[in-house]
Amino acid sequence: MRSRIKFVVVVTVVAVAVVVVGVLSVILVNRSLFSPEGVVRSYFAALEIGDASSARAIPGVVSPDLDSDQLVLLQTATYIPPSQVAVSVARVVGDEATVDASFVVGGTKERATFTLVAEPPLLGIFEQWHFAAPPLGRLQVTVAHDTGFQVGELGEVDIRSYPGGSAEAFSASATFPVFVGVGYDVYRKSALLTAAHQKVTIADTGLHEVALDVSTTPRFVAQVQTAVDEALTKCAAQTVLMPTGCPFGYATENRWVGDASWTIATSPRLTIVPGEESWLATGNGIAHISGTVQSLFDGSSSPVEADQEFILSVPLWITGPATFAF
Repeated sequence: MRSRIKFVVVVTVVAVAVVVVGVLSVILVNRSLFSPEGVVRSYFAALEIGDASSARAIPGVVSPDLDSDQLVLLQTATYIPPSQVAVSVARVVGDEATVDASFVVGGTKERATFTLVAEPPLLGIFEQWHFAAPPLGRLQVTVAHDTGFQVGELGEVDIRSYPGGSAEAFSASATFPVFVGVGYDVYRKSALLTAAHQKVTIADTGLHEVALDVSTTPRFVAQVQTAVDEALTKCAAQTVLMPTGCPFGYATENRWVGDASWTIATSPRLTIVPGEESWLATGNGIAHISGTVQSLFDGSSSPVEADQEFILSVPLWITGPATFAF
């Protein structure tokens, strides 16, 4: 009889212990994972380890209104991850909670505030919270003298192909959704074009602006100089007074006798500057012409040796990562 009583007592104690452990487990899980601060902590944990897809998958992070083409800057390769993340205990009022978080990006400590709303408990036990509004800021990238840019380790983003982007012949602008709690390094780097790095930290859901002033690289200038020198050499090979498609020529009121002989006395040292619709290669040069003219007045002939100054202004269009046309 005593043994039976002991067995019942033991079973009861074990059952109570299991219930207590279960309740404590639910409380612990709710506090660590499913609480408002738990959701924010999971969001930052994904960003910290560079798991952008998991961050996007958290309820409320990405609005269903966004299509896949608009998620270009919500990728791991694009952002500078946060570190030293600290998430506060949520302030809950009814079905709404406010959570503060601090984090470090690029050596600077930042703070962000998130609002979450409750959903019916999962299985009637586990809390469910989601972001009341997506924790995404807006990054407006404006590019002067080009239509593309790079960010982080991502390849070139062509604004002309981005939904809602505004691209003209020689400039472009678009606004992209970006993660709150990270940094972005926006720049332009190609064989022909460059723009200084512009870094911005996203600590709120507002509009953040980055402007890139794209300029030419020394390689671009050197390649254009070579191409123009070759074109001028071909111009000088023509034996007419007005070489076709060339920036120089010679006019006379007398009769020209025989062929004209051209040389490039001074090749223009080019400067590449932005124009309204393209880059412009500009410079001054001197072409020299040799030949003979016959006077229409008395029929006498005389030699001609003359320098012809010319001004070069050639439009340039970028046709590829390392190619151009003029």
